[in-house]
Amino acid sequence: KETIDYIVKNFNVPIFLDCVSTIKALKTIDIIGYFHTIKPNQLEAETLSGIKITDELSLKKCAEFFINKGVKQIFISLGEKGVYYSNDKEAGLLPAFKVNIKNTTGAGDAFMAGIAYGFTHSLDIKSSCKFGIACASIAIESSKTISDQMNLKNVNLIQEENKWI
Repeated sequence: KETIDYIVKNFNVPIFLDCVSTIKALKTIDIIGYFHTIKPNQLEAETLSGIKITDELSLKKCAEFFINKGVKQIFISLGEKGVYYSNDKEAGLLPAFKVNIKNTTGAGDAFMAGIAYGFTHSLDIKSSCKFGIACASIAIESSKTISDQMNLKNVNLIQEENKWI
């Protein structure tokens, strides 16, 4: 906790947080507004915000809680239901892809890498979310923690094949 606190208060760079677990997420509750981007799953978002997510309205309210705390963008992963993304300009829900699940280890990391890629390449939040979902899909369809198929060409191909709304 002390290390995370020191980093967010002493380095003036965008910091991305993957909550990892509710126990670890709680270590950031007092400093959550220092993070540029956070990626909690539904349970982690509920734990940090105190808002139970039961429908789209409560999901929106939960995301707004974090934006009002100072977070610039949030991606709430909802498992098979997809990912809810939000910033101070737009919000939405993108569905998960239908994939042949071989291994879920590394999917969250792949998603996080995808949204970080989106940020560093000046993609808007929706495009970053799409990129992250495509990365996670590649990870899930691999029996390895880090897929041999993870590359820019395949990520872009998956996005094209899934005909985004």
